[in-house]
Amino acid sequence: MPSKHLILINYNKRTLWSVLCIVTLSAAFGCGRRPRCTEKMNKCILIIDDDEGILEVARASLEVPGGWRVLTARSGKEGLARAATERPDGILLDVMMQDLDGPATLHRLRANPATRLIPVILLTARLQSPDWHWFAGLGVQGVISKPFDPLRIAAQISTALGWG
Repeated sequence: MPSKHLILINYNKRTLWSVLCIVTLSAAFGCGRRPRCTEKMNKCILIIDDDEGILEVARASLEVPGGWRVLTARSGKEGLARAATERPDGILLDVMMQDLDGPATLHRLRANPATRLIPVILLTARLQSPDWHWFAGLGVQGVISKPFDPLRIAAQISTALGWG
């Protein structure tokens, strides 16, 4: 079985342990193969984040325990294209990205008839009480703070999107 390498930066010991558990479960149950978006599974979610480490941890956290199809995009522009062609059930969108930030990406998603109705959850390291009002005004379904708990993120997304 090919080995996986995860690079974790600024994660606490609990989060590191959670990621190691997910990777171990994936290897133990033969879940290392990534499902295709055309395969029948519960839900399909697109994660848009320019941090490859976040993408890999989130993917493992949602594919293995949640059984979801997970698409990824490393930029706002790539995310816009994938959302329009793949039409995921939901989008997890990083707020701070290099080329096109989260709010600008969200604005373009809402302007496109093909992606207008896809629910969006923001993913951010910046979550202070004044930010709540600003995030609420964007019309998103929820906000998840970084670093997130890999063992809880599927439940957080399900709750925010009413998939419970």
